[in-house]
This record gives sequence, C-alpha cells and structure tokens, in this order.
Amino acid sequence: MLKQEKHIARCQKLIDIQIANHPNVDYSKILVPAHLYYSFAEPMSGIESYLLNVIGDCNDFAVSYYKLRKIYERRNSICELTSFSVEEEQIMKRLRNYRTSYNHIPESTHDAHLGLIDADLYESILMNPIERYQHDNVRLSFLMKLVENALSFQNDREVMRKAMFRDYAYLIGEKQEIYV
Repeated sequence: MLKQEKHIARCQKLIDIQIANHPNVDYSKILVPAHLYYSFAEPMSGIESYLLNVIGDCNDFAVSYYKLRKIYERRNSICELTSFSVEEEQIMKRLRNYRTSYNHIPESTHDAHLGLIDADLYESILMNPIERYQHDNVRLSFLMKLVENALSFQNDREVMRKAMFRDYAYLIGEKQEIYV
C-alpha cells in the first residue's frame, strides 16, 4: 500500500511541476515523455493487480477475501459474517470486474483470435502481424487520469480492507491490526 502511495505522490509531483512550467495552458496540450508515464503506470498497475487478486479472486486454488466470504455463505451454520453494506457490495462488484479485465480479457481476446485462425476465418498471425505503436509523448491529462484512477482505487481498497479486518476479527475473536 505504501508503494502505491509513493508512486501516486511522485506522479502528482510531476503533474504539479508540469502545470507550474506551463501556466494558462490546457492540460490536454501539455506533453510529457511517455517513458515517465509508463514509469508510473506499470508499477501501479502491478500493485493494483496483486491487490485485486487478494480481494476478489475466486479460482479453485485462490485464497482471497471474496472466496472466504463465499465459503462462509455456503456454510452459514458455522457462523455468520456481517453482511456487506450497499457501498461495500458495490465496491466488491467493481473490484471483481476490474480484476476480470486486468487478468482475463486480453487472454480471452488472444484465444478468440487463435480460434478464428484455426477455423480459417482469419489470416494467420505470420501473414497479419500485430502492430504496436510506441509513443514518444503522452498528454498531461493522461497522467492526471492515472492519479485520479489510482486514488479512486485506493479509496475502494481502504473500504474493503476495513471490511476484511472486521470479518477476520469476528472469525479469530480479536481485533486485527496491520502495520506497514
């Protein structure tokens, strides 16, 4: 959690410097070297992906908060966890959708592409290479959106962290603290 906060703070500092260096200019017109954008986007997305798996993974081998709650819902005779508030339910649904997008959409798109090739409905990969564009610059507004999304994720994560610790305290029988 501290790593993500550090990346957000560094990214916000870069945004503030760019705004100070370009007063009275529309943010969408200010360009920032793309390597700076990726130096923030890649580590932040890695942290988010990891946390999304801890919170919302439901695979057979997963050890996630979502799976724990589902197990206890099925075995409600053992004990009953506190129900999610409306906000917590919405956040869990949103985080699970994010997780699915992060981890499965690119893979399923690739599988569908290969399926079309196997069915002779599409040219082979060798005849139709995938183009990848390498940008030299990105708009400052991209960095601003990156920070906005990271802060939103941070707020959602904090709500789910409180719910997790509430449930763990109930199951273990004592209040849980985490020191980072």
